Amino acid sequence: MSETRILDRDPISGITTTFRYDHATDKFKIGYSQDRAQVEAIIESNKRQMIESDPKAQMKNDMVWYCRVPTIVQYEWLKKFGLNFQKREHFKPCMDLIDHGDYGYLKTVPIKHTFKSA
Repeated sequence: MSETRILDRDPISGITTTFRYDHATDKFKIGYSQDRAQVEAIIESNKRQMIESDPKAQMKNDMVWYCRVPTIVQYEWLKKFGLNFQKREHFKPCMDLIDHGDYGYLKTVPIKHTFKSA
């Protein structure tokens, strides 16, 4: 028998943190989930922006809103790839995932991110 308890619900990100304990194996697991409606709203907004975007006009202001990444996807990247979306040194691998991986739905403009040498 196992039991699950909610440890936290973040009203801003929609992330729920759970604690699950399995009596038979004497092991526990911390889990994360995000409100599905909130994630779907972000993805739909990304799709809409992709269609309606004008990256050239945005680039005139030296700013392009390139993507929106739901918090649960950031958690997934940390677990699967060891990438922290918030760390500067992980910026290029995260952008590569968005440009070339299965995460294209996170983009808000139909351009590929380019990197300038330091």
